[in-house]
Amino acid sequence: MRRQPKEENALLKRLGLTGLWRHTNFMKLWIGSTVSLFGSQITFIALPVTAVLLLHATSAQMGVLVAASTIPNLLGGLFAGVWVDRLRRRPLLISMDIGRAVLLGLIPVAAFLGVLRIEFLYVDAFLVGFLISSLILHTRLFYLPLLSVSN
Repeated sequence: MRRQPKEENALLKRLGLTGLWRHTNFMKLWIGSTVSLFGSQITFIALPVTAVLLLHATSAQMGVLVAASTIPNLLGGLFAGVWVDRLRRRPLLISMDIGRAVLLGLIPVAAFLGVLRIEFLYVDAFLVGFLISSLILHTRLFYLPLLSVSN
């Protein structure tokens, strides 16, 4: 059973939560973005470490890996804003985070099966870089103003 808005406001005021803490849609976006950014930072460190420790990557291979994760920002950044602006943002954010989790989850599966190669990391880094740099960041920027208008 859903609480009435007056009951929710009274509860939030008793807890001392004011301002943005009272906006449930903003809180959902904030929590989701926080979890997503933690995952991004872990990936930023774990992907190169995986290449070095498991695949014994050379410095040239490490350079290609970093480039593979950076190039999508240059290629997709110009078009991502236009594409994101035409779609519903919340389902897009959720599906992109799930897609990124699947792509990153393939790395330990491939390592466990013994089929992990540096080329796989290149493709994975490129696709994850495209989702993070181009799409997820643009979608968050476009979604936040919609929250302020709706509340």
